[in-house]
Amino acid sequence: TTTFRLGWASDDVGYFLRWMNDHKILLEDLVTLGVVIPYDTDQPDRRGDPRLNGGRLRFRNRIMCPIFDIRDRVVGYSGRVINPQQKIAKYLNSPETPIFVKGDHLFGVKTARVAMRSNQVTDLILCEGNLDVISLWQAGFPNTVAAMGTALSERQATLITRLTNAVICVMDGDSAGQKAAFKSLPVLLSQGLNVRGKPLPSEQDPDSFIRTYGAVSFKDWLKDAPPLLLVKLNTLLNEYPRDPIGQAAIVKELIPLVRLISDEHQRPLFLDVMAKSIGVERAYLSQLL
Repeated sequence: TTTFRLGWASDDVGYFLRWMNDHKILLEDLVTLGVVIPYDTDQPDRRGDPRLNGGRLRFRNRIMCPIFDIRDRVVGYSGRVINPQQKIAKYLNSPETPIFVKGDHLFGVKTARVAMRSNQVTDLILCEGNLDVISLWQAGFPNTVAAMGTALSERQATLITRLTNAVICVMDGDSAGQKAAFKSLPVLLSQGLNVRGKPLPSEQDPDSFIRTYGAVSFKDWLKDAPPLLLVKLNTLLNEYPRDPIGQAAIVKELIPLVRLISDEHQRPLFLDVMAKSIGVERAYLSQLL
């Protein structure tokens, strides 16, 4: 789409060189920007194309998603394979460069900022992949961003606070999706954000969910998203037995998260729910907190 300025990277080095010449682009600049991987003398068996001075194209046979900063400037790229059966990484991002530090950016921040500033929505949807962002945008959810396949950084969470104070983590319907959301929970809470979350049905991602059930169903599904901390609580309740050892393990995992909640009105209410669900005294949790 013109909004996301999507493209395609082939593995045709000749075509790539013609593009370089037409636009008067220097090879060394493309190496600096991570588009071309230079020849490494320490790995002589990985010599690439002599037309690239022994280097290789980083992005080959991938859909290309430019990564914009919050000022609407392209600072890097994220390439996605077409065939999910290929035994290579689904997403490949630009390396760290003088203008791109992955932990500083969110894919979709440009469109999400427009949506949040127009007061159309108040919650920011945080999902896993770039194409999830694009699919949700097409379905009428422009308030969507992705962390580009890595653990959410503090700088990314700070970027979210510039857009909103409320986040909904949409988890793919597998264990990896849930783990990624739980890993981001302390980072988001430490920034004072209200964090909700909900796992999609088994083996579903946002794109497949909308294609199967429609955008209206996805909107209704989002409305019921509980606090992500309570999703974590229910997961632990299913993981550990309800005996002193299991109860202690659950408490040890949750109390540090409750400490991160900045809203003094929320903390005691979360303790009430935890005490009842885990089967421990409320005073015990208060003392630990």
